[in-house]
Amino acid sequence: MKIFDAYRYLGTAAGIQADPLNVNERLRLGLDQLTSAPLKPQQRLFILRVHLLPSLYHQLVLDSVNASAVKWLDRAVRKKVRIWLRLPHDTPLPMFHAKVSDRGLGIPLLGARVRVMKKDRLDNLFQRAESGDDRVLHWYTLNSSLLQAEHGSLSVIKYKDTVVKTKTDLQKKLTLDLYNSLDGDGLKHQSDVPYVHSWVSDGTSLMSGRKFIGACQTRCNTLYTKGQASRGRPSHDSECETCGDYESLGHVLQTCARTYKVRGDRHDLIAMKLGAQLETLGYEVRAEPPIRTTAGIRKPDIVAWLPGDSAVVVDVTVVSTGAELVKCHVLKQQYYDTPEIRTWVLEKAECDPGKVTFTAAVFNWRGAIAKPCTSDLLTLGLTRDFLKLLSVVTLEKGYDIWTFSRQSTLGKHRS
Repeated sequence: MKIFDAYRYLGTAAGIQADPLNVNERLRLGLDQLTSAPLKPQQRLFILRVHLLPSLYHQLVLDSVNASAVKWLDRAVRKKVRIWLRLPHDTPLPMFHAKVSDRGLGIPLLGARVRVMKKDRLDNLFQRAESGDDRVLHWYTLNSSLLQAEHGSLSVIKYKDTVVKTKTDLQKKLTLDLYNSLDGDGLKHQSDVPYVHSWVSDGTSLMSGRKFIGACQTRCNTLYTKGQASRGRPSHDSECETCGDYESLGHVLQTCARTYKVRGDRHDLIAMKLGAQLETLGYEVRAEPPIRTTAGIRKPDIVAWLPGDSAVVVDVTVVSTGAELVKCHVLKQQYYDTPEIRTWVLEKAECDPGKVTFTAAVFNWRGAIAKPCTSDLLTLGLTRDFLKLLSVVTLEKGYDIWTFSRQSTLGKHRS
């Protein structure tokens, strides 16, 4: 070798004037290949998160890649993800990088994560030098000015003025920033049942690309509404053409008169799938049986029983993001747990009175589910995968409701 030649050491370039491998070019090439390949958007996200970005960690941690270059990598990733999922430019940055269980997209934030990984590597090196018998390593860690300087510069890592010591600290900060953003508001209690959100990151092939994009946009609250378009523009019209109320996505999916029928279709589809699944488990199912009570006729969505064994009354509801899911679950139980309904169920099921239970399948329009109802439904024999399916159905139908609202002409010529 000549004095200025470089060689590969531990996968990186080494030498007096060695240029590190162009990590920017590697990422750009990988993103372009993912974009041009005949893949669904969920498959692109999976490969990006599990394969492409982790393939850069080794070089980013061992090479002297400056902070501005790493920030460029994060911007390049977000730019492509916006294209893949058709997300607007004002999508909160934490929405990309927060964990999937916290309602983000789970894409690693290289700008902070690489620094944390470097700190962990150097901490382990210094700890091994102090506690081990390697005298050369011990001497080197004490006398290398470059190593000491790097270790000192990473002793305190900040992300947006918050000190982060571990990857967990970083994720907590990203989650907090997401919840404090306008589009992330209402997500603070959404991570109680994390497994129903795993469809975002597992590369599922059960959804079409269009449905996946629609479900992600609904989940992220990034679909166009007049209210969203009026942000920062006080003179912009933000009223719903049908109702005259502020037109947010929550209004379109939950209260707008224009979408009344399709909201009912969303509810009916969830109830139908739930009843069909109970039938496959051996239950006898009655859908919306009219039961006379002192308060009037009540129609629970599902009454299911195993003859001579047990029975359950289940009602389905999709609520707003501002509603407390647990409280909604309790209210549904109290609404249907009456002596008249218990008597009706006991006559059908012919089981012990103590084996009659009341529960609800409570979702909000962003796909979260009440934690108490998951325990009840799992006890009936339903699986976590099926509960995840119901969450996805809620989001897919929410996107269909929004599409119907955009295409409808009802109220557009209102005086």
